[in-house]
Amino acid sequence: MIGMNRETGLWVISAVLFVAALARANSASTQNADSEKAKQVTFTGKVIDAEGRPLAGATVTFHQMTTGKIASTYDVELLKEATTKADGAFSFGVAESTVYRQGVIIAQKEGLAIGWAYWRMHADQHHDIALGQPKQLTGVVIDESDNPLADATVFIAAGTTGDKQHLPGPVSRQLLRTSTDAAGRFTFVGFPADATFEFGLEKTAYATMTSTDEYRAMGDALQFAPGQGDIRLVMPVEAKIEGTVVEKGSGRPVAGVAIMVEGSRMRGYFQPEPAGSQTPRGHSG
Repeated sequence: MIGMNRETGLWVISAVLFVAALARANSASTQNADSEKAKQVTFTGKVIDAEGRPLAGATVTFHQMTTGKIASTYDVELLKEATTKADGAFSFGVAESTVYRQGVIIAQKEGLAIGWAYWRMHADQHHDIALGQPKQLTGVVIDESDNPLADATVFIAAGTTGDKQHLPGPVSRQLLRTSTDAAGRFTFVGFPADATFEFGLEKTAYATMTSTDEYRAMGDALQFAPGQGDIRLVMPVEAKIEGTVVEKGSGRPVAGVAIMVEGSRMRGYFQPEPAGSQTPRGHSG
């Protein structure tokens, strides 16, 4: 039997303990990595043409909506962007969260209609986005006396594809905007033939408004479609609600208070003037 002195024995025990600790650390690191991977939620899909063939060179963007600081408002952020390869595939992943979020995936390719998919972001989802032939969505904006309104801003307040993919207003109003010409006419190009839309309107001295029906369910067909030739949007002169926010008791004006005005067809939030006086102008949501 080979003898072992005290110093050698202590060294062997220390080495064994070190190896064991290193193994536990590696195991914990692997478990943490697996846990982090498990906490991801992912949206996957392909960009395809009308015949279902994959499209290379399509730009795919992922937009996230989160609840704003004011009730019924949303903050919109472009999180990621990708370009499809020969297989047309794309994938976007984000960490799981208890925060209420909505996602919109938008696909575009030169010469074809825009396409999109809606993601609730609480679970993995797969959806292929088909890009077909582009169509125009045109109309005219007039006042209550039937006069055309030039330089009015027209934006898409909501959209729905033929396969019931919802395009939320906070995203569409940022990305899909145009202005009327001298005859009050507007044109959106590159829209899907099977999609339907609602409009929003803005112009100084006129009421900001949307055509959206608040009782329409998400994914339902909307009022306006590409190729429709009788779209006439009427803008009334703006009405005003004026007032002053004051401190209870002293009556002193209070600056910097966020005020929200809710109506049956629009929602918006407003920042008061420094003196505490405010004349709100609506923002459709």
